[in-house]
Amino acid sequence: MAKKKYKYDFTKDEYPSDVDWKDYNKEFDRYFADEMAKSKALSEGIRIGKIFDIVVADGYAYYEISKVFKTKVHLKWRRDLCSDRYMDHHFRDGGSFDRQDVEGYIERQEAMFKIFAKSNF
Repeated sequence: MAKKKYKYDFTKDEYPSDVDWKDYNKEFDRYFADEMAKSKALSEGIRIGKIFDIVVADGYAYYEISKVFKTKVHLKWRRDLCSDRYMDHHFRDGGSFDRQDVEGYIERQEAMFKIFAKSNF
């Protein structure tokens, strides 16, 4: 049997009843960093597996590109990346959207990565 990579399953809607919050938060940070690293490793532009975020309230809504067509892109809402389960008012819980709508968010995200990768923050 393969060893579990993370102690908790972050895709479930409820928290474990016996959770150690300090440990949970550390594991979540590692999970989040791993998921974002996979996305950043993909080449620029619209790519299956690319994750982007949208500011919502005091956090972010995360979406992953799951299918790419000529004029449409299918998005999957990544509720596991934000414990508040935020959704964007336009993309909501995912679905098919015009490619142009998604390209703008991907371009913004990639530009921000380039800017802040060079900063001293």
